[in-house]
Amino acid sequence: MGAPGGIVDAGEEPAATALREVVEETGWRPKTLEHVVTYQPMVGMVDSPHEIFVGHGAERVGEPTDLEEAGHIEWVPWQIFRGSWPAVS
Repeated sequence: MGAPGGIVDAGEEPAATALREVVEETGWRPKTLEHVVTYQPMVGMVDSPHEIFVGHGAERVGEPTDLEEAGHIEWVPWQIFRGSWPAVS
């Protein structure tokens, strides 16, 4: 299982990247995005901030345009992650 993700383009805000990547990889557009956390996964080795967003509500806007990202796409309730992601409440 994975979540959509990608690189923030020059001049792009992280929230805009999150929205763009979700649409490209799933064909769904969240109605709202909520920033959850920014973290550095490899502190002291690489400067690579990761921004985590949660999308709320979604509407189908078409087929995914980035077909190499996923073999199967399915929206799941966030509650299934409760045991896996303690920061999500």
